[in-house]
Amino acid sequence: MQTITTVGYGDTPVVTFWGRINAVFLMLTGIGTLSLFIASFTNIMIESSLAKRLGEIKVKKEDHIIICNWNEIGEELVKELKNQSRDELVILADKDSPPLNEIEFVRGTCLKESDLIRAGIKNAYGVIILADKDDKSSPAGIDAKSILAGIMIKKLNANSHIVLELLSKESENYAKLVGIYEFIIRGYVSAKLISRTLENPGTAEVIDLILTSKSGDEIFEEKLPQWMHGKKYKEISDFITNKGALPLAIRGPKGLRINPPKEEIIDDDSIIYISKRKINLNQ
Repeated sequence: MQTITTVGYGDTPVVTFWGRINAVFLMLTGIGTLSLFIASFTNIMIESSLAKRLGEIKVKKEDHIIICNWNEIGEELVKELKNQSRDELVILADKDSPPLNEIEFVRGTCLKESDLIRAGIKNAYGVIILADKDDKSSPAGIDAKSILAGIMIKKLNANSHIVLELLSKESENYAKLVGIYEFIIRGYVSAKLISRTLENPGTAEVIDLILTSKSGDEIFEEKLPQWMHGKKYKEISDFITNKGALPLAIRGPKGLRINPPKEEIIDDDSIIYISKRKINLNQ
């Protein structure tokens, strides 16, 4: 039995009848238990790897960004997010395999509540909804699905930041109607930038420096502290400039306004500025 089970010979052999019976029992059950453990562990590892590969997982991250859908700008988007130290990313897309191996992948659609929950929507910082170019609908039809996904996301996590990629300028008002104000219209912004650069050479380079953080500067938006309410824009602008930042715009009941008149009394919600770091707006 020792030879068959390959347990070897001990220095102190068992000599009694019941001792030998007990030894045989331990040899057989010990090998069986070890084999069962190894088989179970291997099976768990294989299933886990397969589930990850197929996107059949449940994300346990917090404060992450979910990228809904996937198209040709996805890879560049991920690169830019990582440049902004946004490493906690999840891709939610109806694909057979992960678009990027290094990013956690959930197979599904942002139109389905259960898929959004698996992607960790309730603990997410924000969601970027890319235009689903695999959809053969018209641009307006693709935009309608993106806006519908935005409504679903707001229902599951009202505090998440949502950014839409739209294909049609006409979809802008529909997004605003459901309370989504952050969107980029594909082609529209680039067309504006091309025309401006033709008339004012260097414009594209300036925008590129700001958007890609090549200069080390970032765009920040912060709520105006109480002491700034009722002040002239010139006073607020001078205060921010003295802090080493460049004021760009204010956001409030009148919408987003760039460089308002210096003598205007400000009673807005927030200010947008360019700086290498966030500044302290308190006196």
